[in-house]
Amino acid sequence: MPKNGRKPCQKTEKKALLTLHSCLISLIIVPNWGSVAICAGQKAPADSTTAQSKPPEILVDVDSIVQLVFGQSPQVVSARHALTAAKFQFKDFERNLSQFTPLVFYSNIDREDRSPYQEHEYDVRAGMEKEFFDGSRIFTGLGHRGGFGDTENGRGQFVELDVQFPLFGSYTTLRRITDRSREESEMLNARLEYVDIIRDNIRQAQVEYFRLLVNKVRKTKTMEWISDFQEIFAASRIQSNAAERQQLEGEIQAEQTDILRTEERINNILLALQLSIGLENLELSQVVPLDMHAEDYYGKSYLDRSVDELLAEAEQNDVKIRVLENAKASSIEKQRLADKGKWDVFVGLNGQYDLEGEGNLRDENGYLASAGLRIRKIDSTLLDYSRSRAVAEIKKYDAMTRNQRLKTQNVINLHWFITRSRRKQCSQVAEIIDSRRKTFLQKRQDYIDGKETLDNLITARDKLMWTQMELVFSLGEFYESVAALDHACGVCFGKLGINL
Repeated sequence: MPKNGRKPCQKTEKKALLTLHSCLISLIIVPNWGSVAICAGQKAPADSTTAQSKPPEILVDVDSIVQLVFGQSPQVVSARHALTAAKFQFKDFERNLSQFTPLVFYSNIDREDRSPYQEHEYDVRAGMEKEFFDGSRIFTGLGHRGGFGDTENGRGQFVELDVQFPLFGSYTTLRRITDRSREESEMLNARLEYVDIIRDNIRQAQVEYFRLLVNKVRKTKTMEWISDFQEIFAASRIQSNAAERQQLEGEIQAEQTDILRTEERINNILLALQLSIGLENLELSQVVPLDMHAEDYYGKSYLDRSVDELLAEAEQNDVKIRVLENAKASSIEKQRLADKGKWDVFVGLNGQYDLEGEGNLRDENGYLASAGLRIRKIDSTLLDYSRSRAVAEIKKYDAMTRNQRLKTQNVINLHWFITRSRRKQCSQVAEIIDSRRKTFLQKRQDYIDGKETLDNLITARDKLMWTQMELVFSLGEFYESVAALDHACGVCFGKLGINL
């Protein structure tokens, strides 16, 4: 019974029973057994659909950074849209000279005789027409023909086919290819710029990623330095010597200041990485560390191959060279057409057939057929200009391709040597670190036992610290050279599957 001696309200009991009843029912009918039924007085968990709809957190690592830059970087996205615009401008020009017209309407009135009879003929045709880039044209459709005047003329419907195509010669094609040079040049420049922006932005993001990891390791090593001296600071010998205690406090404060500077660098690099990738926000926790000492570490494949093998890979993956070769092929075609295009000869064929078969056409057989030639002799001076322009373009693309190959060869030779040198240096420094750590641990014990001075102990720890930093910086230089080799060998295009 309650303290006041009164029974609980029946409405309250009924409400509690209904709540319990609904909870039991929910436990029975809820199909998801991983969910939990919530009874009265408990807060409901977050809606699972809301949790599922939340986009996954972006993680930046040595593999994902390529896809992230390609998909997120505003510079890459802008260059991609610029290339798309150039492509459509090029297609628009070509389509304008090779368009398909689904509906064409023609009408005509002829007056053949003035005296002694007044006679007129008319025809109306409707159909479709297709024009091709080389100047060919085809028209097919239906028509109606009739006459009016002093004499009676027959009327009837007919089907017509009109074809025009080049017999030999190529001047028309040459002129059209030459006319589209502006659009072709803009598309080429957009492609080359797109390739460079992809490679340069990915390399920049990789370098910032590696620098961020290096500075994080530097901060960790500095914190280890502070931790070692904090342990010494707790020893009884240092507590009984005020001068040495003050000296050690100064050393610790100096390293804490260095940590603040390192954190500032980490924050600056993180912001630069965020910008290079094209993210609105990037937390340090989203940057996945790289095991720089793993057995199968990133970049090891460059040490296992020769320069010639890397050059072959670069040649295979170099999208820029393929773009230049395609542009050169277009110029070679211009030269061929200029050599061949001394004449421009087109054949025209026309046929009409009377659908009613009444023989109303002029040959009285119900059909009409005609053929003709259009021949032009092309100005030789004009052809020489076109040929000279094409030859100059070919030489330009050859020089650009050679320059690209030389740049790639230079980068590979330089950074292949650096990667091998830095990795070998890392192995040597790692052995020195082990030796100097043993020396420091021995001096620390000797100092606690009163056999060593604080100055010698600090010097031993500093040497260990400097050697650790040397290893960190060597690893950073190694991975920056790996990023340069990735850039030169076009690794990103293989990962992205880009083919321009």
